[in-house]
Amino acid sequence: MAVYEKKLGDKRMKWHRLRSLFALVVTVVLFCLTIPLVSAEDSGYYIKDMKVEVVVNDAREYRVTETITAHFNEARHGIIREIPTSGAAESYQITDISVSGAPYQVDEYGDVEIRIGDAEETVIGDQKYVIEYTLKH
Repeated sequence: MAVYEKKLGDKRMKWHRLRSLFALVVTVVLFCLTIPLVSAEDSGYYIKDMKVEVVVNDAREYRVTETITAHFNEARHGIIREIPTSGAAESYQITDISVSGAPYQVDEYGDVEIRIGDAEETVIGDQKYVIEYTLKH
């Protein structure tokens, strides 16, 4: 009897993990589909490559690392990354924001807007930016 209960408990744990993983995948896909990846209002650059890594913990916190390679066709100061703080079903909190690759400024009035680049200098060609933040439910 005890062995059966242990096997049943193991199956429930595996099912719970699968459901959690499925929920994570759905959340990340919906999160990515409902946002503009970067603001490219001018035609001076395009996103050449973007990789997103997500690490989840039991507290429903997602540590997100975005690696963006932007190609600047003409001299520009940088890019703007907008991150929404709400989706169709619930709101999010964005914390622990950091950027490597250029100076940055964060505006958190409603959605989070990260201005990446230097107001005093322009860039041209490929530029790589790594943005890290925590998304909390």
